[in-house]
Amino acid sequence: MPQKNREKIEKKYKTLDSRFYYFIEKCGDICNEIIYNLINVNTDIEGDKMKIIKEILIILGIYYSGLLISDLISGLFFIPGNIIGMGILFFLLNTGIVKIDHIKHTSSFLLKHMGFFFIPLGVAFYVLFDVIRPVWIQIFVVLIVSSIFVMAATGKIVELFILNEDKKEVS
Repeated sequence: MPQKNREKIEKKYKTLDSRFYYFIEKCGDICNEIIYNLINVNTDIEGDKMKIIKEILIILGIYYSGLLISDLISGLFFIPGNIIGMGILFFLLNTGIVKIDHIKHTSSFLLKHMGFFFIPLGVAFYVLFDVIRPVWIQIFVVLIVSSIFVMAATGKIVELFILNEDKKEVS
């Protein structure tokens, strides 16, 4: 970035809040570019574009269904809408209501660019660090312990699957 442009940006966005809004503005531009590229990548005919739009609508429909269910059950207990949405997607894929081909291109694209979706978390952590500072040790310990637990549980489950496959091969 040329020095002249950098000085203009620094003058315009001196405070933390304005830098945060500038960052969010740039993230919006990047999101628009990603969606544009997703729709226009390798699409020579109009049918391909419609297929990708259909895939996006399926994924968004499942996501917003999860949010709606989360709002409806929020009086009883709290489960995040994105977790419910993943459960719905898992159910629909296992029952064959939604086939992998129905969401293949869009989900591959989203997985390829997954790191981009962690940027808002990092920015929120940076902006809210003063709030988090008194409890950062507890948060760190919980993250480490839960990560170890997830790795151990995953290892045991994979081990059980491998043992089960070995028993099937012997039989």
